[in-house]
Amino acid sequence: MNYDDNIKKRVIETILLVIIMTLYTMFGLYYVPYALLLLPAPFIVFSVKNGIISNIINMFVTCMAVGVMTSFDTALFLIISFIPMTFISSYLIKKRRRSIEILGITSTILFISLLIVLSFIDGEGGGFLVLMEEGFRQLLSSQLDVLRDMDLTSYEVLQLEELLENTYKYLLLIMPAILLILSLGISYLNYFLSSIGLRKMGIGIVNVPKFSRFRLPNNIVPGTLIMFLAVYIMKKVNMPYHEVILINLVMLIGFMFLIQGLSVVDYFFSRMRVYLIVRIIVYIFLIFNSPMITVISILGFIDTIFNIRKIGKSNIK
Repeated sequence: MNYDDNIKKRVIETILLVIIMTLYTMFGLYYVPYALLLLPAPFIVFSVKNGIISNIINMFVTCMAVGVMTSFDTALFLIISFIPMTFISSYLIKKRRRSIEILGITSTILFISLLIVLSFIDGEGGGFLVLMEEGFRQLLSSQLDVLRDMDLTSYEVLQLEELLENTYKYLLLIMPAILLILSLGISYLNYFLSSIGLRKMGIGIVNVPKFSRFRLPNNIVPGTLIMFLAVYIMKKVNMPYHEVILINLVMLIGFMFLIQGLSVVDYFFSRMRVYLIVRIIVYIFLIFNSPMITVISILGFIDTIFNIRKIGKSNIK
């Protein structure tokens, strides 16, 4: 294929990519909002294949095209939320960085982007948290109306009201941790889909390790101890928000050990050749069972220290 043919092919690919992703984004906005979370994947694939800058421009054009058909705020939301992550992810993949490094950096970038987007959401001058708190109050009010129609006693309604209020307050407190976990999930999905797309194109530079071989960095335990020590010092010197930081830190650390614990379970399931559908059913049961979440998290912590699966050792095939 000569130079002119390559140029024509690139132009056709660019036009098709922009048109298809514009239609995909519009479909997501109006019908399946969760589909927007996978918006970066195709642009990551074509950035690695054809060049990062040109395809970031394609993504920008796509966002602006969507903005023309909807609103400028929508375009701004898409640009801030996904373009930085797409750019960084494409760059790191081309540089053949390790999977854990790519996921760590891109999820952090996405988390910061989401915080920037949320800072633009105004709730009567108080920002996103005030708006969310008001939404919780309205939801609480509607739920209480339902409870009163269920012929419950005043004492029972009061107890349920207190429980709901405490739940909503807790959700507000852990919102940073929820956003970070969400960012990690979005980054992983786009990274995984990108690896599939690149392999289909014959570009095998992305290596997504099996879930059964997932392992947290070796310095996670001392790093965790240092973070808890820092929070303890903040408490002693009466620094503000130390309780909020502690709650979010506990949730994030627990989530990381939970993932590693599930990875250990998956490792032994793989060795026993358990069917995939059976594994999925077991994982769903484990995740939605509070006592088992604690057990799996402890298993992940033990594997972090003692390396039960011997990952990285010479005897692992």
